Amino acid sequence: MTLATILFGFSLAGIFRSLVVEPASLVWPGVLGNTALNHTLHSRKNTLDLDTKFKMSRYQFFMIVFCGSFCWYWFPDFIFPALGYFTFICWAAPNNAVVNQIFGMKSGLGILPVTFDWSQIAYIGSPLVVPTWAILNVLASLIFWIYAVSPAIYYSNTWFSAYLPIQSDSVYDNTGAVYNVSRVIDKNLGFSFNSTKFDEYSEIYLPFTYALNTFGLSFATISSLFIWLYLERRHSIIAIFQASSLSSLFKHGPIPSWNLQPAYKTVPACVLANIWFFNVGYISGIKGLAFAQDLKLGLYCNIPPRKLFLVQAVGIFMGTLGQVSTLNWALEHIPHICTDVAPNGFACPFSRTHFNTSMVWGALGPRRFFAPGAHYRQLLWMFLLGALLPIAVRALKKTLATG
Repeated sequence: MTLATILFGFSLAGIFRSLVVEPASLVWPGVLGNTALNHTLHSRKNTLDLDTKFKMSRYQFFMIVFCGSFCWYWFPDFIFPALGYFTFICWAAPNNAVVNQIFGMKSGLGILPVTFDWSQIAYIGSPLVVPTWAILNVLASLIFWIYAVSPAIYYSNTWFSAYLPIQSDSVYDNTGAVYNVSRVIDKNLGFSFNSTKFDEYSEIYLPFTYALNTFGLSFATISSLFIWLYLERRHSIIAIFQASSLSSLFKHGPIPSWNLQPAYKTVPACVLANIWFFNVGYISGIKGLAFAQDLKLGLYCNIPPRKLFLVQAVGIFMGTLGQVSTLNWALEHIPHICTDVAPNGFACPFSRTHFNTSMVWGALGPRRFFAPGAHYRQLLWMFLLGALLPIAVRALKKTLATG
């Protein structure tokens, strides 16, 4: 299944290469750092362009930075982990719940996030290669939704959120304990959902930041993306599509929509079916973007396409076998892995969020969460908010440009 998911993403990168890789106008900021590194290591120019007497080869400079980074990494990750989460305010009041909720890094909102760990700084992308406007957008969204809206909703006890941690990747039952999924799932029936056991046990309660990030802001992102593409990029997308080889495919008759209907549906009340759908629909797309990014890197670095394809293909098989083997070893040998008490941070936040989200969409079904009268139905308004925000930003840009 892992190999099939990755190969499907690999094929998507090849199919849409003419749309997202070959156009010179489509710049991938995430590739520029690796492009500069490859140019530095393979350039025939031996010295740095400095107007001082200090002279050093590019390779020597890279090795000094590399060795320094390697040595420093041991301090925040192993020797003194507090350097990674430098929450000095929480040190002053370790028993104050409100202070830890506001300033804590692991289970709080992380206001005043001070860290000396580069892996924490570049967690969602290196700030050295991400455009400034993108960083400012993320910062503004963080301040508004996490630092302003989240505390207001949490301390007003909306959706019973005050009984739960203010920030967590777990879901909870009506006693405030972590939800015991095994009590509502029949393992003998393919991990299917048992509504009788669910009624006897408890509904699922989500921490507000979990509900906001996983559902609310995701809903807003979907609608805002399509509206923004139409307002800002429709002409360039049409031009690129018309210039690509894919445009000739639509000269033929379309396939009836009913032929594709089974591919658009998931099996309700089945967690495994939803996880498979997630792998094919989302993970394959993410892998496809990663492979397309490699193709763009090859274009920037003038790497022959066939040699790049060979390296990618071999890397897929070797990487898949290595990752699956390492994962199986970790699951068997690391105590309490994928739990909050796992050593060295092996808490598996993405995997736990993935499984908990599959519980919502696959096991319980979205009706229990978003139907009339459900606790989290108000999150559906985020679709409308996400659609309106690009229109407001577009109008503001036109007003400022005119002024």
